[in-house]
Amino acid sequence: MKVSRREFVGTASCAAAASLCAIPSPAFASSNYVGRSTVRATLLDLGTNCALPESLAGMRAALGSSHRCIAASDFPSSDLSNVVIVAAAGSAIPEIFLAAAELLAQGATVLWESGAAFLNSADFAQQQALTKKHFGISIGQPVHVWTQSNSRKLKSGAPMQGPRGMRAIGHEQIAYVKYRWPLEADVRDYSRVFPVSASGGRAIAHWNALPVAWSKNFGEGRLIFLGSPLGPALRAGDGEANALFQSIMGR
Repeated sequence: MKVSRREFVGTASCAAAASLCAIPSPAFASSNYVGRSTVRATLLDLGTNCALPESLAGMRAALGSSHRCIAASDFPSSDLSNVVIVAAAGSAIPEIFLAAAELLAQGATVLWESGAAFLNSADFAQQQALTKKHFGISIGQPVHVWTQSNSRKLKSGAPMQGPRGMRAIGHEQIAYVKYRWPLEADVRDYSRVFPVSASGGRAIAHWNALPVAWSKNFGEGRLIFLGSPLGPALRAGDGEANALFQSIMGR
């Protein structure tokens, strides 16, 4: 029986993430925040709207001490860093999308890891609409990479197997997402991905033929949108995932 990393680490990570992110934040001030903080990144904890608690825990561990973690109720705050990370955004309220878009317009880099693939159909449809409205990013229906690992084709007809998306380990076919920016890396995916596209910017990662991550300029800032969760690989100690994440943080 195939067991995903999400199922394996989810329970323990949930408790760890909750305790790690209990950090207070000052109230929001309307002035431009860019450059006002000396921390490396600000990590947003969506609480029950975080679709993958292990993703939040993985990013928290990878960032170490050089970040702040704030609750959704404190977002945005007057003391954000230039890099803002939203981990495994699930049923995020519209105000979170709007605030992230405003930060992008001010010059921030926003790493938005979507957890929409783990929502029910109604919540997924809402996330599709909000992502398109506020970010100009289109997202397609999720693909269960483990369920599909022994199939030959996607519904669209694109090949499912091959060196780009799968590797044979023993008798298993293991799913990998291939990143091309900001460096080349093959990151294991434990669960689901969905295709992403936009009129501007470019795809930065693929699973087989599907573009599953996108980077685009947004106002004065940059949006990095992930349709394949990166945090669980960080939580599992994946070296390539960590190198990729550190490179993104250095941009």
